[in-house]
Amino acid sequence: MHVKKLFKGSSSNEFWLGISTKRENKLKQSKSKIILILLLCLYFCVIDQELQLASENQKNDFQAAQAPVHNQKITEIQHYSSYDPIEISSDSEFAIFPGSGTIDDPFRIEGLNITSPDGNLISISDTTSYFCVYNNYLNGLSNTWWGIVLHSVTHGTIKNNIVYNHKFQGLAIYNSNNIIITNNTTFNNGLDGIRLDMSRDSTISNNIISNNYRIGIDLFMSENCDIFQNSILNNQWSGIEVYNSANSNISNNYVFNSGDGIKLYHSERSTLSENLVSENSGIGVTVSGCEECDISHNNISDNEWSGIEFYNSGNNTFTDNNISNNDRYGILLNYNTNYIEVIKNDFIGNNPRGGSQAFDDGYGQNNTFTYNYWDDWTDPDGNADGIVDSPYIIDGEANNQDSHPRASLTHDNTISFSSNVVIGIILLIIILSALFVLIRKQKVK
Repeated sequence: MHVKKLFKGSSSNEFWLGISTKRENKLKQSKSKIILILLLCLYFCVIDQELQLASENQKNDFQAAQAPVHNQKITEIQHYSSYDPIEISSDSEFAIFPGSGTIDDPFRIEGLNITSPDGNLISISDTTSYFCVYNNYLNGLSNTWWGIVLHSVTHGTIKNNIVYNHKFQGLAIYNSNNIIITNNTTFNNGLDGIRLDMSRDSTISNNIISNNYRIGIDLFMSENCDIFQNSILNNQWSGIEVYNSANSNISNNYVFNSGDGIKLYHSERSTLSENLVSENSGIGVTVSGCEECDISHNNISDNEWSGIEFYNSGNNTFTDNNISNNDRYGILLNYNTNYIEVIKNDFIGNNPRGGSQAFDDGYGQNNTFTYNYWDDWTDPDGNADGIVDSPYIIDGEANNQDSHPRASLTHDNTISFSSNVVIGIILLIIILSALFVLIRKQKVK
């Protein structure tokens, strides 16, 4: 009787057909889910590939924001071997560590947890062998002088270390040449994150440097050095300072939320390029006592003072930069600045209190402003040649002006996507659309 009620109004064939149809629908849904999972996997593969292609400083932004905590890295401390502070003062004293001291087989100080309140944690001096201080955890308990200090050495590499809580610098390099400092994290030091003093031909790259009392990276009397792709934030005095260090290359760094952003003092023939200098409490970039320097393709924005200021400097070029939303002038030429070329930059929203976005105090001479974009001076352009018909007047006693202000942006400041990102976005749209259709079908049923 129950069976008859169950099949009332339907034939046996219809019943089995209904079961079959439900199975087919479930199978279709399963197939759809499998396809969606595959699409999601493909999407994340594409995005992951895009992240790998991104510059190191962009990838490190999030990590840099977490630098004061470092929960993930510090919780891995059990992977390090506890060790006493290390002091090496000759090549022969490297013998207790693996390696032979050659370029292909350097001595290796690696995988150590050195936590101590006394002296320095790793000190190396008066050596010529190749060596690598690699993948160590160094906690100075706010009392040791330096985490890693090198003096009068060559051919050293400092890589993948966590260095924090020291009285002076996290990493300090003195009178040494051909030193590579890369992929380290250093924070909460009493003075600087990294300091190079009288050390030539060295590289500081891909480091996370934060919450140091004085300076993130301090370069002093150290020529021919490269500082690139570092994430530097929350340092009280400044992000990067370069003093008496000719032929410095400072590029692709992210300098955020420090006192001043980047300071370049008495360092001729140096370059600042493709740096992001943002949201610092002082000046974005300061150039003082410098000759023949090239400052180009930087993004200097949202600083609480001027975007860039020049003092006692001459024969420098400032081209193809984006200067935006700084509380004071976008660019300020002060104190005997001569032959500064300010060409093809975009000035947007600077000096919101009123007046020009640039200042030239008149104590220098022959400073040139031309072909810059000023977002407060974009028309009229009667002949549609891309140049505003009247010059842009620069504040200051020099009575300077941009004789050819551009009517539109010099650079494309819109976000550009690589082909990988475009493919990823398309896949995501397909995935979301398919999910929407499946959800609607399930609701109908």
